[in-house]
Amino acid sequence: DALQNGSTPCLMLALRQEPILSFWPFGFPDSAVALPLSPRLPPWKKAAGAVLPCHELRSLVEAASLRCLLLAGWDGKRLRVAVVKLAKQGLLPEPGEQVAVRSEVPLASSGCISPDAMHVDASGQLWLAEAEALAAWHLPSGTFLGRWRPSWPGLRPSALCTHGERLLVAGGTGLARSETFGRPILLSFRPNLTESQSAPKPLQA
Repeated sequence: DALQNGSTPCLMLALRQEPILSFWPFGFPDSAVALPLSPRLPPWKKAAGAVLPCHELRSLVEAASLRCLLLAGWDGKRLRVAVVKLAKQGLLPEPGEQVAVRSEVPLASSGCISPDAMHVDASGQLWLAEAEALAAWHLPSGTFLGRWRPSWPGLRPSALCTHGERLLVAGGTGLARSETFGRPILLSFRPNLTESQSAPKPLQA
C-alpha cells in the first residue's frame, strides 16, 4: 500500500504481523516509522493513508499540530478511519501517539462489501475498488461521493493511485477472492462521479 502527501511524491505503508503499522518515504525503507495499532481493535488487513494539514481534519481530531496522518484501515468487517498527529518535521508521530480510530466508513450504505484495493489521496479522498465497482468518500467531511461500475470485465483490482485528475488501477485477471492473479493489467481513467459508468483507458507501455 502507499500513502500520499502533498509535499512528498509517495510514502509507503506496511502492516506487520504484530499490531504495528509502518510507513516510510518511497526509496528510503531504513527511515521507516512504526506506529502501534490499538490493541482493543481487530488487526487491519488493508490500509491506506495520506499526510494532511491537521486543520483540514477538525471534524475528526482536535490538534495543535501542523500535520496529521489520515488513515483508513479494513479489518475484514469494518472500514475504520484514524488520525495520527505528526511532529513538526519528518514523519515521526508526536510522543505517545498510536493509531486510534476516530470514525467508520459505512460500507453497506454504498453497496460495498469488501475492498480489494484502497487509496487515500492528498485531499483526504478515499477510493475503494471491488471486483466490479469503485466507490469514493471524502474522509474529512464524511461525505459519500459516489459508486459506479467501470468497464473492466474480468479485472481484479489490487492497487489504486491518483495521478492528477486520473485514477490508476492495477490488477490482474482472475476470479474475485482468488489467491492467484492472471495477466497483470494497469488502467488509467478519469472517474465521473455523476455517472454510473466510466470507461478506463489502458496505459501505454
